[in-house]
Amino acid sequence: MRTDVSAFPVTLEGRNMIFVQDGQRLSQGVFIPHQVFARFVSFFDGGHSIRDIQYEAMRQYGELVYTEQIEAVIQELDKALLLESPRFCETLDRLKEDFRKGDCRPAFFAGKSYPENRDQLHDQLEVYFSEADGIPGPADEGEQTEELRGILAPHIDFQRGGPCYARAYTLLSKVPPADVYVILGVAHAPSEMRFAVTAKDFETPFGIAQTDKEFVNILSKHCSWNIFQDEFLHRSEHSVEFQIVFLQHVLGLSQHARIVPILCGSFDHYLAQQRPPEDDPMVSEFLEGLKSAVDASKGRVRFIAGVDLSHIGPQFGDPEPADTVFRSQIRQDDLEVLDKAATLDTGGFFQLLKRHGNRYRICGFPAIYIFLKTIDASHGEVLTYDQGPTPDGQSVVSFAAMAFYGPRESNRARPRQP
Repeated sequence: MRTDVSAFPVTLEGRNMIFVQDGQRLSQGVFIPHQVFARFVSFFDGGHSIRDIQYEAMRQYGELVYTEQIEAVIQELDKALLLESPRFCETLDRLKEDFRKGDCRPAFFAGKSYPENRDQLHDQLEVYFSEADGIPGPADEGEQTEELRGILAPHIDFQRGGPCYARAYTLLSKVPPADVYVILGVAHAPSEMRFAVTAKDFETPFGIAQTDKEFVNILSKHCSWNIFQDEFLHRSEHSVEFQIVFLQHVLGLSQHARIVPILCGSFDHYLAQQRPPEDDPMVSEFLEGLKSAVDASKGRVRFIAGVDLSHIGPQFGDPEPADTVFRSQIRQDDLEVLDKAATLDTGGFFQLLKRHGNRYRICGFPAIYIFLKTIDASHGEVLTYDQGPTPDGQSVVSFAAMAFYGPRESNRARPRQP
């Protein structure tokens, strides 16, 4: 089995199944009966032969598993590109080469997670904005006397997080547009480097969002390592694509703003090592590169972090469902983390997650951290917080919308000079 796949229990037509999902979305994944998965698929680790698997199934479960059964499951998993096999390697190499040659990153989730028709997508998003109007929040954004420097929004699916997205993006519709939007997303698939950057433009049903090549080039020159090493991860990652869809919606079709798409890999090993991420030269170089690129920009730069918070329940490895008490505790812990973010206290933010080893799996940790370290803001505020249950109601993902402000006299607020 590939190391970048995930498996979690689901109930399908009354049957207990395990859904095996491809982290890079090279396939749609497969459903395996729970009993079959427990009996022998769990031994698909590259270290067991078919005979070894039969022995382990007999030893642990007292059950004979026929060779034909194992081979049938192997064929199904290989067809879905979930095994480290020649078929998988050939497919991956071909897809990487195709992606490398293209100038534009196609809308991967159009027609899957949201409508591929422009008008239908517009109408769907408008529903979320109308729902967001009824979400309690802080004072009217129009009363703000400071410059909006950036927003934090979810990257959960639109069906669960749409109004929360809209609560954050409403702010962008009420202020003059920026010249550049730095979008920090999360790499959900394993990465070799800490960050994955691309200079490709992004396509959505609303049109082409152009990437600021000059900004990316400055960032690249400040790093001694290849910021494009993991560029392929952008092909099927949703955390940046979803932000661009909402951004284009609020800016309108006549917008000329550019984007800088960045995916952040896991920072959990820094928690285990009990050292802040910037102690790593790769992270410190990237931070300096980002700041230098912002300083070199002649216009207004805003930051967007597309992040989710806690992931709890069986789908994410917890033994018990996410009941009301557990969800209440998660809310309390999440809001404590967001309070640290609102004061741009990266040290306190890191300490909170280190205290419990990020046991609730805040996947947005690296993107939030880089956001706070880079954005030229004085404070932030939580606009709304929510939790979205999985379809079976057993697990929950939490998310929030935040706004970050700084003094208007900052040179970051200057309009681009002709």
